[in-house]
Amino acid sequence: MLPSDGSRDPDDVRVGPDVRPVIEPEPHPDAPSIDPAEAVHPVTGRRAHSLQPRRPRTRGGVAYLMVLLVAAAGLAMVVAGLWRAGTMLLGVAFLLATVSRIALADEDAGMLKLRRKAIDVPTLLAIGLALVVLAAVVPQQPTP
Repeated sequence: MLPSDGSRDPDDVRVGPDVRPVIEPEPHPDAPSIDPAEAVHPVTGRRAHSLQPRRPRTRGGVAYLMVLLVAAAGLAMVVAGLWRAGTMLLGVAFLLATVSRIALADEDAGMLKLRRKAIDVPTLLAIGLALVVLAAVVPQQPTP
């Protein structure tokens, strides 16, 4: 019961059936203290908080970077005024992503894997084909 002034007794702690207290373990007195900035990864030997450039870890990472490079080239062409070639190149980037997603296992797909392969492949294929068809079908407009 609360006192009339609304304060609580610090020893009067009420917890529900699903509430468990959080108890932090005491560090062992003989354990060495490690500065997180100096920690080394046990497998790679690199520092944990290193700003060193890293390579892709999977074949899917390499495929993803290739798709990004092709897409960036396509966007640069669109910005430069070559919209037809740029749109075609963007479509090719999506088709490259489709082929990569089909060829790579789920474990190796990296960032190309968004959902299941049965969802990713038709989606990437539809976008790629739509962009290629768009670039091929839209008639050239006369320049003023």
